[in-house]
Amino acid sequence: MNNKKITTLMLTISLLTLAFSSIVQFAISEPQARLAWSYESEGFSVEVYAPSQAYPGDVVPINVTVNATADLLDVYVILENFGSQHENCSYWNTTFNVLWSEDLHAGEDLTEKYDLEVPSNADPGLVYCHIICKWKTLDLQDHSKYDSFSVTYLKNRNFQELQNEYAELQDKYEDLNASYTELKSKHEGEIGSTRNLMYIFVVTTIVSAATVFVLLLRRPKRIWA
Repeated sequence: MNNKKITTLMLTISLLTLAFSSIVQFAISEPQARLAWSYESEGFSVEVYAPSQAYPGDVVPINVTVNATADLLDVYVILENFGSQHENCSYWNTTFNVLWSEDLHAGEDLTEKYDLEVPSNADPGLVYCHIICKWKTLDLQDHSKYDSFSVTYLKNRNFQELQNEYAELQDKYEDLNASYTELKSKHEGEIGSTRNLMYIFVVTTIVSAATVFVLLLRRPKRIWA
């Protein structure tokens, strides 16, 4: 009965550890969004959130939040994302229409999420966004905002993998170097011990030989009859 309880407890702990590791791994791999751009004027505000880094071939989530602090008419919010590809020989681009000729009431919030599909042959470097905002207030005055900003930075996957491999090799080298130093110290200690024993043996041999020589000199002479 005790063995069954111990086995069940160990299995439960293993499952919880596996689940926790999966959650941590997901949290680490999930890109963290940050405020990439914001603007506020004349009863209108917009914020754009995107992760700071990604890789070519990734799907980059972009969140756009539009807030109206007054009644607005004919609101447009358009995002044009672009970057280089084929080693700067050409460009790729994607357009998102967040709002297209929409009316917003005061206090109305709108959040839209878009998945920016980065081409697998995109060049490492910055991905830019050109944003177009146009709206009218109730007095029919036209307002607009045109701006450009960096959405995210595309990292070089091959270079990153090489860096990871280099870090692993560096760790292995440090481990081997530590083992070599330990073995060297141990070997030098053994050599030192052997050398000391040799010195002791040589001194003992010399003392013994000297003792024998002295005894031979002091040996009484035999008188032959």
